[in-house]
Amino acid sequence: EQQVGKTTPILDLGAYGSEVLCCLNEMGYSDLTGIDLNPAMTQMPFKQNVKCVTGDLTQTEFPSETFGAITAISVLEHGFCGPKAFGEISRILKTGGYLIGSTDYWPEKVDTRGVIVYGLDWRIFSKDEILSLIEEAGKYSLVPVGQLSFEASEATVRWLNRDYTFAWFAFQKVGV
Repeated sequence: EQQVGKTTPILDLGAYGSEVLCCLNEMGYSDLTGIDLNPAMTQMPFKQNVKCVTGDLTQTEFPSETFGAITAISVLEHGFCGPKAFGEISRILKTGGYLIGSTDYWPEKVDTRGVIVYGLDWRIFSKDEILSLIEEAGKYSLVPVGQLSFEASEATVRWLNRDYTFAWFAFQKVGV
């Protein structure tokens, strides 16, 4: 709330089933859009206040520098391709805008080879992979905001026979 005004255009990536847009709507944010591969996206709550788009977050039709903030909660671990994802996010994010999200995480590598979720490869990011993700994001003018910590002492999630937690992140798009 301190960094993003109530009328700032905000996009939620992987928005089907996400509570982000519902919460932002309840908080009084007025320019909200969600995108998801799932065509049921148009059935989301608050659709009278939220623009719902069925589409691929790596190749959208949004004009360049449209959004002041983009959220991606538990999205990037599905079919992640850094250049495609960060290239498009950087293109549609305004300079000075924020990318805020989370991803499945465990400090050591957890094997998810061959596991398909939502029709996409699934990855639990390790510390080394998060460091690579940060480096890749930097190639698209997205720099981390705040202090970095990679500690995880307790696996809070057990899903598909894997134990892990979440890593939260915030990037800001800096001038090129």
